[in-house]
Amino acid sequence: MTLIKICGITNKLDRDFCLDAGVDLLGFNFYPGSKRYVDIEKLEVLVPEKLRDVSVIVGVNMGTRGWENVIRRVHPGYIQMHGDETLDEACSVKKTFPDVKIIKRIDSSSEVLEEEAGKALEAADFVICDASGDFYGGSGKSFDWSLLEKLSADIRGRLFLAGGITHENVSRASSYGVYAVDIATGSESEPGRKSKGKVEKIVRQVKSL
Repeated sequence: MTLIKICGITNKLDRDFCLDAGVDLLGFNFYPGSKRYVDIEKLEVLVPEKLRDVSVIVGVNMGTRGWENVIRRVHPGYIQMHGDETLDEACSVKKTFPDVKIIKRIDSSSEVLEEEAGKALEAADFVICDASGDFYGGSGKSFDWSLLEKLSADIRGRLFLAGGITHENVSRASSYGVYAVDIATGSESEPGRKSKGKVEKIVRQVKSL
């Protein structure tokens, strides 16, 4: 079954009702350019020990040392490299923290999507395919999902699909056999504030497949 990741959690209330609704993974933006940014002190509060395994820290071009600092302080189950990080960076972090799962962003507009995904998965545990834009993520816009049909089932089984997913199209997004659907804007009442109704509808749509 496709997992559900709700990204852009900024407070305990949203965190807790997402889990109660049946969300599988929680994403926290540690990118200052994001409207959903949470700093390191807040991350330490929002990610207690009991939730580490389902927590994803999203960062952009932080460098190896930046990631090492966050992992040592927060101990997340996943990190998401959502910028222009190199595969060497991913390998370096993985070598130091082998138990942390790494999600590496790939460009959805790439003409060699399968090749790019395959290379990324040599260093990372998963890839995330998001709409391209002038900034890193959170645009609420989708790309041409039919491009996913060019990917092997093995790659799709290790892929997070993001960008423009809502309760109205999440069933279609899940139908591509992806590992997880990754939703931020489509789960909100306003940036950084989750809509309980939208989250519950998303969960019902995915879990009923």
